[in-house]
Amino acid sequence: FELGGRHLMQSGSYKLTASKQGYQDLNETIEVGEAADQLFAFELQLLPGILSISTQPETSANLLVDGEPAGSLPITLENISAGSHQIRIESARFKPYETSVNIEGRRIQQNLTLELVPAWAMIRFETSPPGAAIIVEDMELGTTPAEVELIEGSPIVTLRLKGYKLWQGQLKVIAGEDQQLDPVKLT
Repeated sequence: FELGGRHLMQSGSYKLTASKQGYQDLNETIEVGEAADQLFAFELQLLPGILSISTQPETSANLLVDGEPAGSLPITLENISAGSHQIRIESARFKPYETSVNIEGRRIQQNLTLELVPAWAMIRFETSPPGAAIIVEDMELGTTPAEVELIEGSPIVTLRLKGYKLWQGQLKVIAGEDQQLDPVKLT
């Protein structure tokens, strides 16, 4: 019975249900006692949101949400809780990417496209005579003359041509800084 914005109820146990679009349904049991004035307060919880994440350029990468593995990109997370989350992208060919995203919840779809920064540089190799195999960390990447993509670091490079001595050297590769190496004269 409602009277002046209040509900008059007999003492006892009652099941309370409430629903609102975008929020989880509330199902609670309340105990009405003998006191004249009683107040029951409840907070509806937002439904999770939907987050689609892709990268530019599109590549295979691992996603971590709040430090926990969440899958491979591109991906759509169907049930990500409302609120702020830390996103980290890890890929062998790109520098790690970290950002924070605020999820609205209420089953609202949010799209996130992240610009990845390459972790490699293009290195040009030439030999005299040409046709030498370019071997980096025991992996053959082509034959000279050639331009190859190398990940940032200090790899050991071997140039090998049948009938000639091996040439070895250590490079300093800085992401985004392409290099044209001096031609190597094989003996």
